[in-house]
This record gives sequence, C-alpha cells and structure tokens, in this order.
Amino acid sequence: MVKNITPVFPLLVALMVPGCSPESGGASVQPLAFETVEKSNQSGIMDARQAVVKDAPAWLSLWEEHTGHVTPPPEPPLVDFSKHMVLGVFLGQRPNLCYQVTIEAVESIARNKILVKYRETGPLPGSSCAQAIAYPVHLVTIDRSSLPVEFRVVN
Repeated sequence: MVKNITPVFPLLVALMVPGCSPESGGASVQPLAFETVEKSNQSGIMDARQAVVKDAPAWLSLWEEHTGHVTPPPEPPLVDFSKHMVLGVFLGQRPNLCYQVTIEAVESIARNKILVKYRETGPLPGSSCAQAIAYPVHLVTIDRSSLPVEFRVVN
C-alpha cells in the first residue's frame, strides 16, 4: 500500500530552501557581514540596552559613556558613517567576570529589517570566576542601512 505524502512535501521543500527558516516565518534571510570594534566585560554603561549608531556625534557620545570609567579614556575606533553603522549590545551589571555577550549573527530578513542575534553566557557549572562586577558589551559595524534593527537573544 502506498501512502500519500503530498501534503508534507511543500513543508519539507520550504524548510530546505536556503535563506528560509522557521524563525523568519519563511521569509528570505540574508547573512550580513559584521566586524567587531569592541568586546569586553568592563563597559561604563551600567544598564542593559541595545544600540544602533548611524552618525559620528552619536558614536562619540556612546563611546564616552562606554569608556567614561577609564582614565585616560581611549580614542573611539574610527567608523566611516557614510558606509557603516554600529550595532551594540550592553548586558548591564553582572556579578562576576565570567559573564559575556557575543553578537553571533546579523541578518537581513526579507529585506525589510535587520536582525541581530546575540548570546549571553555566564559561568559554567563548577567554574571559578574572578569576583568583580562585570558590564559585558559587544559592538560591531555593518554596512549602513535604513532598515529597522531588531535584537534577539539566542540561548
């Protein structure tokens, strides 16, 4: 006896099409290149937030806030805002230096938004961590875009 598998076939094809994923609702997903400009667990920004920076004045302001606890404060990395923009994730206060944040992927979803996927990590069971307050941050640059940006934690 031959079973009819036709109803399942369109679903299997949709899941196998490159650039489509259940997370994107079947919309086209295009990975975007990004470059890290800063990654540490000692930001001067003490509250959790995400940042999208598209011009030099906003970048200088964010950088001053991020490095305000350092003397002398380091110069901000150079960013050509005519071609690039900065995306950032600040986790806020964490209890020790084992906490980190990592931007793992930046994607264009159906060419109507940019999705930044980031991972928060903490101490592994049984690990020994330096007991200092941490403020994890990851800042990256991508090609400039006018699309709205959405941030999503992936764990």
